[in-house]
Amino acid sequence: RAARDKAADGEEDGWRGLSGLGNDEFSEEEMAAFLEDDYFAEDDDADEYDSDDEDGDDGHEYETKQLGRIDSTAGASDTDRQRVLGSRVRGGAGEDDGEYDDDDDEGDEKPGQPARKARPYSIRRAKLGGQIIVAGPKVFWGRMCSGCGGIIGEVYDAEGNTALLKAGSVKDLNLNWRKVSRTRNITTTALCARCDMLKKGDITAALRALKDIHPDVFRNQLRQLAAKPVFVVKVVDALDFDGSWINNFRDMIGKNPVILAVTKTDLLVDHRDVEGRIRLMRWCDGRMRLKGLNCVGSFAVSGKTGQGVDDLAEFLLETIKGRNVYVVGYANAGKSTLVNRLKDEIMSKTFYSGPRGYMRKMELGKTGVTISRLPGTTLKSVRIPCFKSHKHAMWDTPGILTPRFSFPSLEEQRVALMMEEPTRIVPVEVKLTADRILVVDNNLVQLEILPKPGRRHCGPAEIKWYSTLTADIHCLTVQEAMVKYPRTQQGDKVNRLMPRLIKEFTPERSMLGKRGVDADIVIHNLGFFAIWARQPDFTIRLYGPSAIQPCVRPCLPIPDYSAPPPARDRDRDRDR
Repeated sequence: RAARDKAADGEEDGWRGLSGLGNDEFSEEEMAAFLEDDYFAEDDDADEYDSDDEDGDDGHEYETKQLGRIDSTAGASDTDRQRVLGSRVRGGAGEDDGEYDDDDDEGDEKPGQPARKARPYSIRRAKLGGQIIVAGPKVFWGRMCSGCGGIIGEVYDAEGNTALLKAGSVKDLNLNWRKVSRTRNITTTALCARCDMLKKGDITAALRALKDIHPDVFRNQLRQLAAKPVFVVKVVDALDFDGSWINNFRDMIGKNPVILAVTKTDLLVDHRDVEGRIRLMRWCDGRMRLKGLNCVGSFAVSGKTGQGVDDLAEFLLETIKGRNVYVVGYANAGKSTLVNRLKDEIMSKTFYSGPRGYMRKMELGKTGVTISRLPGTTLKSVRIPCFKSHKHAMWDTPGILTPRFSFPSLEEQRVALMMEEPTRIVPVEVKLTADRILVVDNNLVQLEILPKPGRRHCGPAEIKWYSTLTADIHCLTVQEAMVKYPRTQQGDKVNRLMPRLIKEFTPERSMLGKRGVDADIVIHNLGFFAIWARQPDFTIRLYGPSAIQPCVRPCLPIPDYSAPPPARDRDRDRDR
């Protein structure tokens, strides 16, 4: 404050005191921007995960007071000044990425050499991890949306038209950084226009607005979890375990304990089938250990039906010991649905004392994060203080978006599927021999089996096709398939959507206790094949667009409820 007064009065000492920060000289434009709080507005998300800050004060005002106290002292050292500003002005004390030169030596350039580029202090990292402003009523401007976590305000696109959302730094979005906090009181939250549209089922406009957001905006919000003692609930989709698995997960969360939650199990296993859930979790634990991640617990849950959520809530209440809980996972993996169901279970098992606790429980019962099948529904981390202590909470984090190939011909089905409630998948069963080819829909992918070298015959193989987008498959002879559904060569760069050979492998021995060999071929954003055969005397070939990356895994233990139970099970039921 003292330094600002000196600068406003034109005193030379005030300018000199500020120019000594970080051993750099400030230009007049930089000094004017400094006096307008532009530099403090850069790193607004540094305390995003500080759940102990109930008032929403993120500490910048304290640093401003310390700045004036140090600069008003004649004997203050540069170390003290940099300790106060540090990461706010320079991105961290001693931090140098080698791209910019810290010293402003204008006279050191030699003839014939390009001038060194000065460090641009106006770079804002928040463009890839800062705030996200969402459209909403004017009466709610400046409040945090309880559904998606964005800050409600006035949004315009590049052409000046109204938009639903926009990402950027606090200055770019014209926000007051002193009023922006992830830990504000839940009574001051509201619902934005985008969440209101999603609750009513309007997916199209929200899907178009999400295309303007860079995927790193969501991933960068989780970069500070490694520096905080928290509990992490890793959410994985049961239908696509490997596709929804976050690689290098420990680099993101550090040494914090992890709990594995396998969601959407109701689409594969009946809620009354306890043995089926146990077999499914054994399979998931094996895949988890194969990927090198140690978890303190694993649960098969369903946010829609609530199966397994009760056990997960009891485990969290017994083991968190005053830590915050962060629910992390890929987009559209079922995090928000699980968070809402988990919040209700924790509230039913927790006693809130006092009038404030009672009011907090009442507000928690009214609010909840927005649920939809649109990837990227949650934009910023949403704090849910559902535990007994108001200083600790459960956080619903944004889903990580990964660019993957999607078939253009199924775009309408994909958008229509976002508006419907998911139901249990009924597989399409086919017996495939060496003289036939299996074609999915209108020549999206092709599957065939060939005898191993030295063999004349092979098969047959039992194929089950699981998909929520299309159940239209054709089993044709080789001659018919080549005429009706042609293929392209491996090096053809023109017809990228036409099928070509993308995967060839031999299935291995079954790990499910059955005789024979089996394997699953997962095609992201489409479905998966479940293959089983009695003899390993064939090779599987998969044809499809070159952009897809199929994944081969051991066969998922999915119970067949349409088949009659084995003889021993019928005898056991008769005895009961």
